[in-house]
Amino acid sequence: MNKFILTTALLLFFTGVALAHSWYPIACCSGSDCAPINCVDIIDLNNGNLWYGGMEYTKDMIHASQDKLCHACPRCLFIQPTS
Repeated sequence: MNKFILTTALLLFFTGVALAHSWYPIACCSGSDCAPINCVDIIDLNNGNLWYGGMEYTKDMIHASQDKLCHACPRCLFIQPTS
């Protein structure tokens, strides 16, 4: 019984991880490099670019997040959509 519970839990965990990243564009993150970040840690550089984690993200690298959280990877930054 314990083996069944463990197998089920692992399957649900990895399915959730895959679905959580399913909307990241391949061109940005290859579906694996992005991770949720704290939105308050993003700095607006007042020139249309944003700064996070030691990297400047230009306008073409910034996208609206599909889950209303912020996410970052080496090539893209996903921010909360503005109204």
